[in-house]
Amino acid sequence: MEAEDEPDGRGYVAVLMMTAAWYLAPVVFYLLWALTLGSTRDVSCVEASGEPCLAPRAEALATLVDNAPQLGTALALSLALALALRWMTSAWRAVTIGFAAAVVGAGVTTVVFSLFY
Repeated sequence: MEAEDEPDGRGYVAVLMMTAAWYLAPVVFYLLWALTLGSTRDVSCVEASGEPCLAPRAEALATLVDNAPQLGTALALSLALALALRWMTSAWRAVTIGFAAAVVGAGVTTVVFSLFY
């Protein structure tokens, strides 16, 4: 009788998908925003090194690429945290665990990158 009360699985895949979704949504919105920016650069804009400035769209996309290591680190840490949270409890829903893991993982990654880079 007791075995019938036990859930079939703990939902590890759902937790991982929800955690990744909390990262995917802002990246998609950022890319959509970047595509709305102009693709022509201002001819009067010059970098400190003397090179011409990038176009707004190119600068936004370059910023995303430059921050990819931090984003990847935050995602990896968040996925590990999500698995640990799911292992500790099955009372929370996947979306709640995903959100909690994403917030903590992103916060810890931000602090670490701010201190060491």
